[in-house]
Amino acid sequence: MEKKLLLHRKNYPKRSRNAFTLIELLIVIMLIGFTLSGLGFQIPKWIKHETFEKSVARVQSKIALAQEIMVDYGTDVALIFDKGEEGIYCSLNPAPGLPEHLRKVINRDKILKGIDDVSIDEKMRYPLSLHFSASSYKTPQATLTLSGIRTSSLYLPGYPARITNTPPSRGRSMSDEPPYPKEI
Repeated sequence: MEKKLLLHRKNYPKRSRNAFTLIELLIVIMLIGFTLSGLGFQIPKWIKHETFEKSVARVQSKIALAQEIMVDYGTDVALIFDKGEEGIYCSLNPAPGLPEHLRKVINRDKILKGIDDVSIDEKMRYPLSLHFSASSYKTPQATLTLSGIRTSSLYLPGYPARITNTPPSRGRSMSDEPPYPKEI
């Protein structure tokens, strides 16, 4: 009987182990599908998060630009937030004296995508405005809170300085913070 079994095996050609079976291919495809479907659910959330972060960075750069215009051109500037049909609008309104081509450039991108609400020191009446005064060389001292997929706060110290999203040191007000980092 053993000989018969051996003879029976000789009739079939030996299978090469260099090729994959259909089952092995299906398992690999199934694992790739599960991995990609898990990532697929995270992509929209990641896009919303990145859109919000980009808008927060745009607000920070608009505040820095308002400070630069105030200092370099010696003109008052208002940073205005307003709520419209498409979302929150952010625009810089400098006092007369700024060249017209600069006025157009600074207000090119007004809509803040990913930001649902803006508050200044917890006040949410629109339009909200921050005034940068060239005559007294002061910027607003306030906390600007931006809400969207999460909440981010920007702290304005009250004088031309870098705008941060970290609160002032404990026990010190924003006006006590030095205008430049210690390493300068």
